[in-house]
Amino acid sequence: EALGMKNRVIKLYEEISRLAPESDTGFQATYRVLVRDHEAGKNSFARDAEIFLKRYAAERAADKRYQSARLLLATHSYERKDYPKAISQYEMLNLALIDPSNRLGVSYHLTKSYLATKQDEKSLDAIALFQKTYPSHKRVIPLRLERAEILSKLKRDDEALIDYEAVLDATKDPKLQSAILQRLGGIYQEKKDNIRFIAIQQRILTIPGISPKVEAAAHFWLGWEDFSQKKHDRAVPQLRKAREMFPQDFASKVGPLLIRAAYQSEDLVTLEKEINLLRKSDPKAKAPQPIVRWLGATLAKKGEHARA
Repeated sequence: EALGMKNRVIKLYEEISRLAPESDTGFQATYRVLVRDHEAGKNSFARDAEIFLKRYAAERAADKRYQSARLLLATHSYERKDYPKAISQYEMLNLALIDPSNRLGVSYHLTKSYLATKQDEKSLDAIALFQKTYPSHKRVIPLRLERAEILSKLKRDDEALIDYEAVLDATKDPKLQSAILQRLGGIYQEKKDNIRFIAIQQRILTIPGISPKVEAAAHFWLGWEDFSQKKHDRAVPQLRKAREMFPQDFASKVGPLLIRAAYQSEDLVTLEKEINLLRKSDPKAKAPQPIVRWLGATLAKKGEHARA
């Protein structure tokens, strides 16, 4: 080993392990072979590591090398996305006996393994522990996003909102900002918190490069809010923008509102145009019948009998 003859060294370790597996020297030799096999990505590593852990469980569990071998097996399973096996090994680790530099990785990989196997409660506990232990680490923010998704699914919306807002404040990624704002909007809408819901739609429109469909939806909801407050001059451009961008999604929703806005302003030309646009976009859609009758009567009085 002192001469750097690695191939010969490993062969000797293998021979020592075979000749005296229960001795201290044999234990050390077997461990060194395992480390070599792990580094080399040898196919037999997982099987040999399990044999090693079983063989020395009774007498060597308090040895740092034994715990190191368990960590190697856990890492091996995690890298191969065998998350149940990774969890079983990580959970049996004695963290006091592994190098402190590995503890962050253990905590993170165990957390991600819980997430991958959809163990919600264990994931929440693991994320909380990681955040408490490593509050300034760069991985805290992605984990808080994962936690927000779980909390939202579990209908723990008030807790989810805290994490979503924290991630939103920390990220500069427009796509992630857009996704989070849409989730926040959904939560506020479900909670019937109209003030915050509308504020979210306004924030969405400030994000560069958002998808046209998301932008159209924001215009629709802002228009809807202005319409409900009888601010028709502000509502109409927003509603028309939504319809212009995605007529298949918004024409039938926007049409009745624009018809009512035109009726309130007694703009006969626009009113007739909006009624015809609604019929064209959705033959099954019904314009507000009292307004249609009023338009017909008004046109008739003006002598516009064909249009009436």
